[in-house]
Amino acid sequence: MLYVSDQSFALGRVDITIRIDGKIAVSDTFDVGNEHNWRRYRFTIGPGVHHLTAQSHAGHARIAATFRTGKTVNAVVDYWYSPGNPGGERKLTFTHTPGQIAFA
Repeated sequence: MLYVSDQSFALGRVDITIRIDGKIAVSDTFDVGNEHNWRRYRFTIGPGVHHLTAQSHAGHARIAATFRTGKTVNAVVDYWYSPGNPGGERKLTFTHTPGQIAFA
C-alpha cells in the first residue's frame, strides 16, 4: 500500500509523480486539504530490492530511494514546504515499513 499527500499549506496544490523501478506508479495532483489528507494506492510488486523516485515539478522537489520488500510493504510519500520555518524547505519524504502505517 502506498499513501501520498501534500503536507504544505504554503503550496495548497502540488503535482507528484512516483516511479517504482522506472515505471510510473502514481501521477496526480494533490490538495493539502486539512493537511492530513492521504490518498491510498495499491500495488503488487515482488519481494526484493526496488527503486522509487518521486518528483514534483510545481513543488520543486525530488527524492530517490531504494527499499526492500518481503511479503508486504506499506509506504508514504509526502510533500513538505513551510517557508520561514527551520527545516521548511521544499522536499519530498519517503518512509516504508512491513507493518501498518499509523497517521497522527
